[in-house]
Amino acid sequence: MLLTGCFDRLSACGYPSIATTGVPAGTLLTAYTGPDTIRTAGTVIENKNISCLAIEAANVVIRNSKLVAPADGCFYGIDMRSGSLVIQDSEINCVNGRGTGIAWGHFAAKRVYIHDCENALEMGEGSSVEDSYLSAREATSEGHGDDIQSQGGNNVVIRHNTFAGVNPITSSIITNPTRNHNWLVEKNFLSAGAYTLYCPESGTNFTVRDNRFFRAKTQAERDNGTGSPHSGNWGLTDACNHSGINWSGNYRDNDLSVVTSTS
Repeated sequence: MLLTGCFDRLSACGYPSIATTGVPAGTLLTAYTGPDTIRTAGTVIENKNISCLAIEAANVVIRNSKLVAPADGCFYGIDMRSGSLVIQDSEINCVNGRGTGIAWGHFAAKRVYIHDCENALEMGEGSSVEDSYLSAREATSEGHGDDIQSQGGNNVVIRHNTFAGVNPITSSIITNPTRNHNWLVEKNFLSAGAYTLYCPESGTNFTVRDNRFFRAKTQAERDNGTGSPHSGNWGLTDACNHSGINWSGNYRDNDLSVVTSTS
């Protein structure tokens, strides 16, 4: 039986939490002393404290590690310039509400805890995130915070994550209007934003199913400047009502009522 009010009891409802993501408790971390730009295929980084990295090699693995950015000249915690990456059981802390945790394509993130970034993830071609806890915030009024944003890229999987950004941010997920196709967004807990989920205006095979949404603000809450910082300010969805969107099984956290593609 589905529970209501799960944002305050994520683990009880089966969603990722701070406790179930990031570096496993008891892991001893030592300072990373390798190169800031990884150019050797198959590099494995494990149990390390890291500043920021650029990836230019295939099959890089990061596990059980904590990355703190920004560092000098570092806007991205991990800059996927080329190659591919698997990152798991790790934390990325942007510290000051600026920058992006992981940017661009061809990465697979699992059980990661990314927080205090303007954008937790910039997702491009062939990227995925699963079983993770993502929380964006804006450092200034000029910010454009999103837990996930995309400038373009196809074949993306976003599965079973908690989106815990704090308003004012723009969204849990914001896509490119014309450059995102073949996405799967399923079994996530979505919250916050002007609208919580911005679908691509002309995307195709963009599937959104079995997601739980924190409720949107009421008109009275908007008028009075009240309501939860995790509510969608204007609504839950934008540009999700067209033939390229496969929409099913989405519902509200507070009462399990159906979220439609025009909610």
